[in-house]
Amino acid sequence: MGLAAAVLLLAASAAVGRELSVPPLRLDGNESRTDVLLMRQEVRLEEMVMLLTDIRDTLVDQRSPTDEPSPTDEPSPTDEPSPTDEPSQHADAPSTTAATETSKSPPTCPDKFQEVGGVCLHLASSRQVSWEEARLYCQRLGGDLVHGLWNAEVGQSFVRNTSPAGDSIVWVGGHDQGAEGRWAWLSGDPIPRSSTLWGSFLLMKQPSGGKRENCACFYGPDDYQLHDIPCNREYEPLCQVEHRNG
Repeated sequence: MGLAAAVLLLAASAAVGRELSVPPLRLDGNESRTDVLLMRQEVRLEEMVMLLTDIRDTLVDQRSPTDEPSPTDEPSPTDEPSPTDEPSQHADAPSTTAATETSKSPPTCPDKFQEVGGVCLHLASSRQVSWEEARLYCQRLGGDLVHGLWNAEVGQSFVRNTSPAGDSIVWVGGHDQGAEGRWAWLSGDPIPRSSTLWGSFLLMKQPSGGKRENCACFYGPDDYQLHDIPCNREYEPLCQVEHRNG
């Protein structure tokens, strides 16, 4: 039972149990005793109704409507921490099946040779041989007389540094033995007469020896410029060889 209902019930009981002040009835003398009693009872009931109504209104005015407590929001279940991504047990591992490259040392020049400008060169300064013998000597070392435009330019600088006095003559791999006047390297590449490698002798532009001079050399007295010379003369071989893999 609510609080308001209990108060009303108690008030009603009190009103019924006490003498209500009933105003005196004005009778004209014609009413019977029964009528008088009924009239008194009616007045009492009206007064009780008025009393109960006043009590109800008073209770309503005094009671401040309070919002019923809203159900407390239950704490939402906290999100369970997402499982930490554990390192995959199948993480990429170095493949055991992949072929491992064998570490290789950079290419080197064979014994007696030194690398100059990317070319393996050897100057046999203590050996004096003909052009043909010079080729055989270099071939026994695994190479041949220096040939090719780039290799010859590198070899020319090398000889200049090795024998700066200019008192040496060095065989190289150029000739016109196949056809007079058609100078070529051992590789078959031509040696143009306009090449800056060619020097001069007694104001004569090389090559100038004709059929008598069919082999090429670096001529020391002309700052090791290219000259033609008889193949049977004996000079120092300048050999070249390919790099050797480590």
